[in-house]
Amino acid sequence: MLIQNGPGEYAVLIGFSGADYTVTVEECVASEGSAPPVASSPPSSAPVSVPASSPASSPESTSSSAPTRDSARDSAVRSQNVPGPDSECPGARVVNRTSGNGNKQSPVFDVRGDSFRVTTTLETNSPRFLTFDLFVYKEGGGQFVTTIGRESPGTDSSIVNESPGAFYLDILSANTKYFVTVEDCTGAPNGQRPGPRPGPINKPEGVIPETQVIKVPNTGGPPYLAVGGLVLLGAALIVGRGVLKR
Repeated sequence: MLIQNGPGEYAVLIGFSGADYTVTVEECVASEGSAPPVASSPPSSAPVSVPASSPASSPESTSSSAPTRDSARDSAVRSQNVPGPDSECPGARVVNRTSGNGNKQSPVFDVRGDSFRVTTTLETNSPRFLTFDLFVYKEGGGQFVTTIGRESPGTDSSIVNESPGAFYLDILSANTKYFVTVEDCTGAPNGQRPGPRPGPINKPEGVIPETQVIKVPNTGGPPYLAVGGLVLLGAALIVGRGVLKR
């Protein structure tokens, strides 16, 4: 289909289900002094050769290097999309990376800490038509945990407070390229899970290993003091009665 319209910025909105599809958009740019379009030849005819000096050869050379530049840019964005350990996510350890420009489900990842951080970076040329929703599910039954929605490009992070387990992401997206990084907040440096917390000191099994437990001897608690007080009070009463009789 040929769309007759002037220069500008456009977006393609697609509503379809039940099959895979591929959409290609080509810009029709007429160069000054170029030859008129050549009619398509039958399949049996030989292809028309193009001189090396023809302007048509220049887009081919630039397009071949475009994937290399895009790959380098994607790698740079992925490296910057990892906040790393901080007060919000101590002991941060990357457990999942997912990127794309459409609906996608991530692989299952394991979380050992009591929370994990999801960082998303969105890039788009049509921010008005951007759509991005990320759903977090628990593996094994698909229990819904939470959802993260974005309405503008850039980078943002969200903390998911959930007990350790296995999770996966379900991403619904349109008109944007996204990079998602999940970090396990282990609470310990170098991605190590913290050891057990110290227990009550009055129980030997709750004391930190390799420490000594010293029992304090009985020094005469409140019961002995009460008995001594009663004895002194009785003696005072006896002495008082003797004084009154005199």
